Parts: sequence; C-alpha cells; structure tokens
Amino acid sequence: MYYVNLNSSTYGPYSEQQVRQMVASGQVTASTLVFAQGGQPQWIPASKLPNLFKAPTLTGMPVPNPVAASLPITQGNMESTVWQGRPSAWTLLDRFLLPVSAGVVVAGFGVVAWLQLPRSLTRVAAEVAVLVALLFLLWLSWKWVQIMTVKWTLTTERLCWERGVFSRTIQNLELYRVKDIILRKPFLMRLLRRGYLDLITSDKTERREHQSLGAIANPGDLHIVLRKHVERQRQMKGVREVDYWHA
Repeated sequence: MYYVNLNSSTYGPYSEQQVRQMVASGQVTASTLVFAQGGQPQWIPASKLPNLFKAPTLTGMPVPNPVAASLPITQGNMESTVWQGRPSAWTLLDRFLLPVSAGVVVAGFGVVAWLQLPRSLTRVAAEVAVLVALLFLLWLSWKWVQIMTVKWTLTTERLCWERGVFSRTIQNLELYRVKDIILRKPFLMRLLRRGYLDLITSDKTERREHQSLGAIANPGDLHIVLRKHVERQRQMKGVREVDYWHA
C-alpha cells in the first residue's frame, strides 16, 4: 500500500494499481513524494519506484480522486522512525574473547621463542608466530568490518536490519511478530554500560526466530520503547498470544 503527498497533504492508502492510474492521469509525477508501506521508512520521490510507472491494467475502475478517495491522515497514524543504531565495537571483544585471548598467547609465544630458543629454532618459531598472528589479525579485521556495517532502524511498525560489506541486504521484522524480548547484560558489557536485546519472534524467514541487538548503550531504555511499540502493533493486528517479558 502507498501514501502520496499532494499539495502538502498526505492521502492514502492506495494500492499499486490505483497509484499507477494516478500516474497515468498526471496526478502523481516523478517528483511526487510517496511512502511505501513495507519499504524504506521514509518518503521518497515516485521516480525511485519504477514499478509505479508501468502501464496500469485496465480494470474499469475510475482514477482515484485524492480528496474524495481518502482524507488526509495525521502524522500519528504514519509509520515513523523511533530509533537508529549500530553495534558497538566492543561487540567484537565480547563475541570473540576466546580468539583474542588465543592471539595474545600466540604473540607471547613468539616473543618467548625469540628470546629463549636457539638461533635456528628461534627464526622458525618466530616466523610461524608472525604468520599465525597476521592471519588472526586479518580474520579479526574482517569480523570488525562486518559488525560495523550493520545498521538497525526501529520504526513504529517494524525493525529493519541493514548489513553487508560489498552488497547490502535489508531485512524487515514486523513488530507484531515479536513474541518475547530478553534484556542481557554480561559482566563485561555491564562494566561498559552496554547490553543486548534478544528478540524471540514468530518469523521463520531466514532463521529469524532469534535476533539480537547489541552491544548497545542504554539497552534498558530501548527495551521499554520496543516493548511499547510491539504491544501496540500486536493489539492493532489482533495478536492475542500471551507472552512473557524478561528484563
């Protein structure tokens, strides 16, 4: 479904077929701002949605009149962005604490080998330690890049994941599908005043039954906001399943 902005007023929702008819009649142009439900959480020019400029299918339906077809909607009824964030770089240390510790041990071994072993053995041991440490640093750098390219956007209706280094993938989780929210604060994250929000959902697409946001600052505040909008969407969708919230 789509909303259109005409003469500083918002009208909708319209089906794709109706918007195509409005394009054909000249009511909607390439520069008209359009909001697509289920797409990007922002208003964009209609030219960025090429599917709207395909020839409309002849259905015998009249071209919709924006004023007569629907009343302007208020901003409170529109999907809006509530929060945006990215994983903290501390996530790398928390998630890969064991490999980081192993890397420190290997580096220490290289130093000891250089100082204590005979010259012939020292060279071989040092070269092996340097090679292992280099591979480890490359692997750790790649993981850091992957984590830091993740972007989360929470709207009043859904949670969007955007990730990918060279190509980007955007996933949408409708909030009414969230069954439970678990707030976790591991010891290291407590020292850094950060934490994780684990979401248990009914969305089985691409194994999204469990999603995690972290490590984020002030996770308790986001937990309250997220829970409020999840409850609102569940009521609007008529979801009556009893869930339990953990904090």
